[in-house]
This record gives sequence, C-alpha cells and structure tokens, in this order.
Amino acid sequence: MVLVLPSNSAINLKDASDFAKVYRLPIRHLSKNVLSVLVYMPALIISSVLLRWLMWRDDVTTLIVNDFYLMQGPFCRIFGYSGKIYTWLRIDPSIFGKIASKIWLRSAFISSDKIIAVSRHIQSLQLDGIKTDLLYDALPELPNQVTESASKRFVYIANYIPGKGQEFAIEAFSLIAETNNEAVLDFYGGDMGLERNKLYRDQLCQRIATLRLDGRVNVNDFVSCPSEVMNGALAALNFSEGESFSMTVLEAAAVGLPVIATRSGGPSEIIEDHVTGMLVDIGNVKAMAAAMQYLVSSPSCARQMGRAARARVSKHFLFDSYRKNLNIILSLDSGNSGIGKLDS
Repeated sequence: MVLVLPSNSAINLKDASDFAKVYRLPIRHLSKNVLSVLVYMPALIISSVLLRWLMWRDDVTTLIVNDFYLMQGPFCRIFGYSGKIYTWLRIDPSIFGKIASKIWLRSAFISSDKIIAVSRHIQSLQLDGIKTDLLYDALPELPNQVTESASKRFVYIANYIPGKGQEFAIEAFSLIAETNNEAVLDFYGGDMGLERNKLYRDQLCQRIATLRLDGRVNVNDFVSCPSEVMNGALAALNFSEGESFSMTVLEAAAVGLPVIATRSGGPSEIIEDHVTGMLVDIGNVKAMAAAMQYLVSSPSCARQMGRAARARVSKHFLFDSYRKNLNIILSLDSGNSGIGKLDS
C-alpha cells in the first residue's frame, strides 16, 4: 500500500513504516482567506496530475481517499483513472459551509465506488441520495487495563479548542467540589499553536481561579500516551459540542474507564448509557454534575462500568473486526497490494 501526504504534513516517515512507499504532494486545504482561495485550484490541479501519474507508474488499482473534501479523487477521474475509488467521511460537512460541502460531497459521490462513514451520526448528516457504508474507527489492540483504585480523579483528554467542552466540565466540577474534597479534575491537551486556542485555554485557567479550584482542576499539556494519565482515574469526561466519532472516548473505554460524555454524535455509539458510561445532553451542566456525583458516590459502579466498557471495545472496536468489515465493504483480498491511500 502506498501513502500520499501533503508536502507540509507533520507526519514522520517512521510513523508510516507500514506503507511500501510514501509520497508528498502539494495538497492544499481551502480556508477563508484570499491567499488560500488563490492557490487552492492551481495546487489541486498540480497535485491531481502528479497523483494520477504516480498511480499509473505504480499500477495502482484502488485509491482510498481519507475524507470527502480531498478533491484529488474526483480530479483523477477527470484525468482518466478508471480504477476503484473509496472515499471516507470523517467530518461534519457543515463546518465547511453549505456551498463548498455540497460541491465536495456530490463530487465524491459521483467519482467514488463507495462512500464510507465513521459513525451513524456522520451518515445522518449527508445529502439526500448519498448512500454510505458504516465502518467505525478501531484500535490496533486492546491496551493495558488501568489500575483500579479509590481515586476520585476525573480525566479530560482533548485539545483546547472552543467547542470541545472543557468549560462545561469546570462548571460541573464546581457543583460537586464542595461536598467531595478529594475529587480532582485533570485536563490534558494542546493548543495546536493557534491564538484562539491559546486564548480559550487562558479563559479556562481564569475561570478555575475565579471558582477557587486551583490545585483541584489542573490544565496540563498534551500527552503522547493517554493511557498513562488515565491510570488510576475514576472516569473520563468528554463534553464536546460535536464529535464525528471520538477516539479519545474509545481509548478511555479501552483501558477500562467509564466515560461521561455528551450526546454529541459518535460518543453515543461507543458508550452504552448506564452500562459502559453515562450520556448527558450538550451543555447541560447540572446533568454533567449529577453523573460525576453518581460515580464519585458509587466507585464500585464506576469500576463495573469500566470493565463493561473495555469488554465492549474488545468486541466491537479492534482492528480484527475493522479488517473483516473493511474487506467486506471493499471486496478486497487481504493480499491486494495495488492500493493507494490519499491522506490529509
């Protein structure tokens, strides 16, 4: 399998060692600024021509496109590619605006043999008439189980981005903090070097100080191994306003933590409410606090939910199941090597 990346991708070659070859092309993403608009179409044409030539040279018979907004797939069709194209849907199309998302979705639908969505939530957001197959993301293997303890520590792993819901977690924690002196909330994430994210993180810190929760609510940096900071925790939180799937929820469940999450899309398909975790409505701080209080007051229930969460991941969200379902969807033989993957 061959991997194609944007020339400015931060992915290291050592992280792509599973691929026979890795190519980098001048793939540009369209954003709301004049320079981006000016360079988008020339870069799209150039990268599509180069991709088409590489596919011809390497005798690629199947192209897997990592998300619908990558228009190199449709352009390869225009340039004469007659092999298979499979396009993934990983992102809520509405974030790109109505016009752009409609053009990209229709183009992907027309040019692709199949469209594959990462959750039923994402399937529900597509345009009328676009048929999709469902294939959940998965973990390569079941990680080590967390150490079960009497801890009252909540962990929240997500980058500091408006919409990820950390502010709701702070407000909910403040409602249970006074009657639960040992309770702690630890955030882990990065700001991705963006000013608006840095401002958001600063606002979270200011709110923590205002509520006099310093030392009990901690804003930590990004961690490369989430399972390490989840070890010994009571539960994981995810109060996002929108999630296509949510690998952080899946990773927490996999190590044996119950997850309290919002009904924001993907988490509702990973968590079985009151069995492997608890689901609350978006923005409902009182419900979030009530769920946190329930697990603090019932650590045995939290541990039982965590074990059930881990068992659910083992059954439904590991690579063995993923490969089986992928081969069925794509009608692939496991030894097929003529495949190119266009990533973002």
